[in-house]
Amino acid sequence: MLISDVKPDIGSMVSFFDYRHHFYTKVIIYFTHNEINMRAILLFAENITLERLEVYVNGNWVEKKGNPHLYGLVLTQHQSVHEIAKRIRDNEQQEKAQLEERFRAFICELAEQFPKTMPSLYPTRCVVADDFLSIMVYVENGEDIVTSKIETNLYFPDDSNDVQTLLNSYRAEILKSVMRENDAFYMMTIPYEGDKLQYVSVYLEGYCSHCHDWKKSYLRTMLELNPDTIAAENEKLLVPFVGKFMCPTCEAEVADERVVVKDTMTGRTVREQEIVYCRLLGSKENEREIRNILHVALGHQAYFEGYEDYFWNAYCYAALQNWDEFLHELTNVELQHGLEVFGIYEDDSLLEEVSQQFLSDEEKMDFWRKANEETIAHYLMITVFGWNIPKEIERIGLNRAEFIFRYLPCPPELENLRRELISQLFIKSPEELTMLQETMNAQKRQIHALRQENGRLTNKLGEAYKQVSKAEEKSHCDSQIVRNKADIQKIHHLKGLIEELKNEIERLTIENPQEELIEEVELTEEPIEEGICSDDVLEGKTILILGGYRTHLDNQHRTYQVITHDTRRLDPDFYERLKKADIIVVLTRYISHRAMWEAKEYAILEQKPIYYTSFTNIPRIAHMIAVKEQQM
Repeated sequence: MLISDVKPDIGSMVSFFDYRHHFYTKVIIYFTHNEINMRAILLFAENITLERLEVYVNGNWVEKKGNPHLYGLVLTQHQSVHEIAKRIRDNEQQEKAQLEERFRAFICELAEQFPKTMPSLYPTRCVVADDFLSIMVYVENGEDIVTSKIETNLYFPDDSNDVQTLLNSYRAEILKSVMRENDAFYMMTIPYEGDKLQYVSVYLEGYCSHCHDWKKSYLRTMLELNPDTIAAENEKLLVPFVGKFMCPTCEAEVADERVVVKDTMTGRTVREQEIVYCRLLGSKENEREIRNILHVALGHQAYFEGYEDYFWNAYCYAALQNWDEFLHELTNVELQHGLEVFGIYEDDSLLEEVSQQFLSDEEKMDFWRKANEETIAHYLMITVFGWNIPKEIERIGLNRAEFIFRYLPCPPELENLRRELISQLFIKSPEELTMLQETMNAQKRQIHALRQENGRLTNKLGEAYKQVSKAEEKSHCDSQIVRNKADIQKIHHLKGLIEELKNEIERLTIENPQEELIEEVELTEEPIEEGICSDDVLEGKTILILGGYRTHLDNQHRTYQVITHDTRRLDPDFYERLKKADIIVVLTRYISHRAMWEAKEYAILEQKPIYYTSFTNIPRIAHMIAVKEQQM
């Protein structure tokens, strides 16, 4: 017996830290049995196992037929095999210890270096898991903390360059996650007829106001659309994306203007669509519902198969009632497919060929199903997100479009979307439909422009507030009360600018009842354990909490007073409570933007402290204020 090729499998070492993976060493044993040259491939992991048994036939090694179990049993009990197994195990223990130490050092270095790569705008900290298989990343995004998890059990360093490569990759993904927190989700579909192999790229375009240049963010690169597999891979045709991306040059946020699909091989633009014409799916808050709808849409074919006989019977019956009208809506390709039922494969005068056939109702139904099968399969493949009703009416005719899109079996989760789409079928006049589309498109463009202008002015207003705060801090002198005249003039100028910006934002605000709805929350009085006594620090002060309400406030057992306003209306009572307050608290999740800006402006002008929180428990809010007040 000859033992050779004893070597560890490097691939199995890569994930050694995961208990589900083990080292294994492959050993090839050559031996003879009944004068037949044979070889066995044994794997040494936790146990010795036979992977393959081969015989030498006509100059080639081929797998031995039959049950190799007895050979494996004899070989694994052989003394030589046991000796080499012991030597392998001893070596593996040493290698494991070295690899484990190297792996842990690598993960710790990742966690230490990662916060340094993030923009200063997003303070970041990392926590390595006890098993070193993941790193939790906590990123401060204004008042919120965005939590992400980096899975590390899939990586093992080959050289020092891996650290920087992984840092860059993690940084890009986590920045996308941070910027996506409050963004809208959109959907566009890649147009595909399924007749040829195609490679496409999909990217977003937007104008960066910092770089003063148009920027791109790629969603797909060299995406293969293969007609042989696209029906099973139709998720490739759906491209969900968020409403903004990070500028690759300056890392500023860039609003999407358009999404572009290009043929990678020819450079031809397949589709260029402005964002306002893409379907709005929702926001980050309902991401789970969005993912569920996408999953259901991709499974539409399977759902249809459960009802297809009912559908085809109804569809064929509808065609029989208006046979000539429905027949004239078929394309030449569809007519040819239908005629194949009767063994006719001619290409000329197809419609005349069908008309000359004296067909029974049953033959007409067979013909109609065969002619329409590819069309129905196409609409199921591109999913409901790819249905463009006006274009489909031009393509397959009004009669067919009306029946297919009204009665094609559809999962309940997609019914609202389907109803929205088929509302266009009620407009019989093409001119009326065109006019309605143009009006809707113009309104979408106007809304998109107003939202962009509103966002720009809101950012400008925020900058103005910062300048006011800086100017007022600069103008106060510890040793004298008199303000510098130039600073006073600058403050008045900035305050005037704030008023102008507020008026402009109010003018540009789009009346949308859904956007004006503010989530209501009732404040609670549950006691908490606190290291600092809030009653001592806040004694005699009035705290105004904006964004919540309380049917009854228990101020009798406190040394401070709490008043509230739900901010749903900026009535005189809102401004009166601002005047009464010594300290202002804003519940960031339960207040309108306008109320928050009003409160912030009042706090700046009147030199009152203002705090932002998502807590709704009054004792916890008071404790937060007490801690911050003592730190000042």
